[in-house]
Amino acid sequence: MSKRRYYNFDCFRVDATERVLLRDGKPVSLSPKVFDTLLALVERSGHIVGKDELVEIVWPDVFVEENNLTQYITAARRALGDNRQEQKYIETVPKRGYRFAPTLRLVTEESDAVLVEQKDSLRIVVKDKIEERETNGVGFAAIAQALVHHRVLTLLSLMVVFLAVAGGYVIFEKRTHAAVSGRVTANAQALADYQEGRRLWNKRKGGTQLQAAAFFERAINEDPKFALAYVGLADCYAFDWPNWKLAEEKANKALEIAPELGEAHATIGFVRTFWLWDFAEAERQFKLAFQLAPNYATAHQWYATYYLAAGRAIDAKHEMQRALAFDPASLPINADLCQTLYYTQEYDAALAQCQKTVALDPEFINTHIYLQKIYAMKGMGKEALQEILTTEKLRYDNPDYVYPAASELTDGLAKNGVKGLFEAQADYLARTGSAYVERAESYALAGDREKAYQWLERSYQEHQFMFPYTIADPIFVNLRSDERFNRLGHFESGSGFPN
Repeated sequence: MSKRRYYNFDCFRVDATERVLLRDGKPVSLSPKVFDTLLALVERSGHIVGKDELVEIVWPDVFVEENNLTQYITAARRALGDNRQEQKYIETVPKRGYRFAPTLRLVTEESDAVLVEQKDSLRIVVKDKIEERETNGVGFAAIAQALVHHRVLTLLSLMVVFLAVAGGYVIFEKRTHAAVSGRVTANAQALADYQEGRRLWNKRKGGTQLQAAAFFERAINEDPKFALAYVGLADCYAFDWPNWKLAEEKANKALEIAPELGEAHATIGFVRTFWLWDFAEAERQFKLAFQLAPNYATAHQWYATYYLAAGRAIDAKHEMQRALAFDPASLPINADLCQTLYYTQEYDAALAQCQKTVALDPEFINTHIYLQKIYAMKGMGKEALQEILTTEKLRYDNPDYVYPAASELTDGLAKNGVKGLFEAQADYLARTGSAYVERAESYALAGDREKAYQWLERSYQEHQFMFPYTIADPIFVNLRSDERFNRLGHFESGSGFPN
């Protein structure tokens, strides 16, 4: 019996039998070893493949220098329209190897008449020329019955099923009911829109957050029972000042569809921490997230920020390191590890982590925001100024943007070092009506404790999102002898704030 195996993702098909890459049905020219490199990553999609392991797969018993492997990875990315900066398909995991990122559809043809398809890690579809039968996580018995119905209950067919299980392509009764009843989708376009939404959301820039929300909404329109798409939309709203109240609403909608969806509880925990300051409920939600989705990196990342709001910087560091272990290639988590190391006042380690994150993506804005503060605390005014200017270029998505206060900041730095730099920055922010916490930070770095406290109090009174981050921020260390600041630091002890 003939058998053909290929992998579908986006507009591409990797045909492992014919050894060809197709884009929109048309062959893409690849050298044999570039195809072997791509196939090795695709077959292990979602898993990190170490460089040594990849060399052993593609060039068994042959010595190959790492530089040669890098060239083949570059060629494979080029064939997919990918690049080192975007890394939509082939991710570089620093010091570990590579990972093929997209969700795949593995298709195995058993004959001209019958197709066994494992799609999106969720279902088996058994087809013949006339009809289709679908089984959604109902166990081996139903699958066997379907195969008998289509006259292909052979040892080889069962091997295909068991191999699919081993490879993570099929969900059976061991997986939660939530996973089957809405966690993912059988709608290819909804899945593609969800993946694009996540890619944009992870950039953490205002414009891309809006674009991400649009993709999640499209995914929901295409499959109204796609629970993770509601979580994606909730995550966008969680960072959206005018619409943050919709975040918990969308997360709860996801839980209506898939009651055991841990990702939704993580989102609620984040909202409860930074928007509602309801720390007891936030912790309960995070614990639910860990029970239901223990390997969900974002839950650990956000729990680390919860620890920062609680003034527990060491716990935050350990939790962020745990998040990074679950998703080493995540830009937001790599950057937030810089932040937590800054909070523990390990400035050299924070700087090294930021530099590592910049190497992953020099345009990830959060890294540069954290670098401003790290350089300021290290007394490196020139570098802090450069990061302020870089942040503004990224904020406006314009490499030619000139920060209106650039000359004032330069003069302030020349006259009085870091203190003069942030005196000028504080004056500019006061004139332009910028966020209260940002103003408080600048006044604190300029040595004006009274104005720093005044703007922190305003932030507290208006219940601003960024206020919880100020409690353990080293910038405000000189305010901790002020009883007024300490009172702000216990701003919600009555509702479960961890002391």
